[in-house]
Amino acid sequence: KPYGVKVWYLGNEMDGPWQIGSWDKDPRGYGVLANETSKVMKWIDPTIETAVCASSAIFMDHYPEWEETVLEQCYDSVDYLSMHHYHSAPPGDIKALLGGSLYYEEFIDTEAALCDVIAAKRRSPKKMMLSFDEYGAMIRPNAELHPGYGVYNMTRAHYRFDPDRKYVLHDPDQMPDRKHPGGDMLQMLAMVSIQMAFLRHADRVKIACMTGGLGALCSSDHDHVWRSASYYALSQLMEYAKGTSMQTSVECETYDMPGYAIDDTSQYRGKENVPYVDSASAWDRENGRLNLFVLNRNEESEYSLTVDVRGFEGYRFVKQFEMYTDDLEASSSFDNPSLVLPKEKEDILFADGRLTTSLKPLSWNVLCFEKEEE
Repeated sequence: KPYGVKVWYLGNEMDGPWQIGSWDKDPRGYGVLANETSKVMKWIDPTIETAVCASSAIFMDHYPEWEETVLEQCYDSVDYLSMHHYHSAPPGDIKALLGGSLYYEEFIDTEAALCDVIAAKRRSPKKMMLSFDEYGAMIRPNAELHPGYGVYNMTRAHYRFDPDRKYVLHDPDQMPDRKHPGGDMLQMLAMVSIQMAFLRHADRVKIACMTGGLGALCSSDHDHVWRSASYYALSQLMEYAKGTSMQTSVECETYDMPGYAIDDTSQYRGKENVPYVDSASAWDRENGRLNLFVLNRNEESEYSLTVDVRGFEGYRFVKQFEMYTDDLEASSSFDNPSLVLPKEKEDILFADGRLTTSLKPLSWNVLCFEKEEE
């Protein structure tokens, strides 16, 4: 019997020079193939959805023109534009790591606008949705740069035909321990900041796949697997980010983030006026629940937070969860898996629709409100 797969991805990173049969040089050809493939699949099963590949990375020299050409051929046939991005920051640069969500939002805005341009050109009432089917954040050291090579920097690693190159042997009995560089807390904060960006853009981002899967949510050694801090933050978003995504308006201190280059290809423009307080919100109107998600990007300062929910008449404050640690290098272990856990915070004031609480440095917070029964 059929497996009942409902969403089909028409290839993976099809513009990448690392692919066998890459469509890097022929986006129109890939778009035509995707169109015909999606069309015949939907003739067989009209209930399925399909996704077509965007550029493999925002660093590709042909981004975003490549997917524009692709979509011009297949816009009527597919349902999602498939996007990938992994944000990188050097060790010790916490501001750059936690500012990564700004690059995700820039990516989302660019691709959504591009899709809408194609729709306008085709006079189509259809609104293309986005699938972030690979995403992540990581700390990694700066590599040696090779200025002056331009586009060749992106492709040269795939055109080195070295007869002495060794294959990589992945021996399950010799696999290294899998723990997050920089400690559990920073990894969690970086990932949840990206996830809040997806929540803020829930009108267009309908699928988001944390590619690391088990490795992103857990740590491991040769014999054990245990939950890391990222597991708890994502679980809270899954439980409390239901209903309608609500835009938040924040007044807080800001910082500037200089541009930087991790290597020849992963290079980031600087950002100005990055808010230290990152936030998102979800309103479950049917069940009378309003939940606010707040992250403090400041590694030194604790902030007093005032939340104005007077527009939600009849709602009362229920609880605030906080995740925080004094030791950023701390990593959970199989013997001590509860090193960083959500804890319910006390001493919170709520009156006349205004809440006053505090945000510890580099902390993750969930504030829950419920409508009182009439």
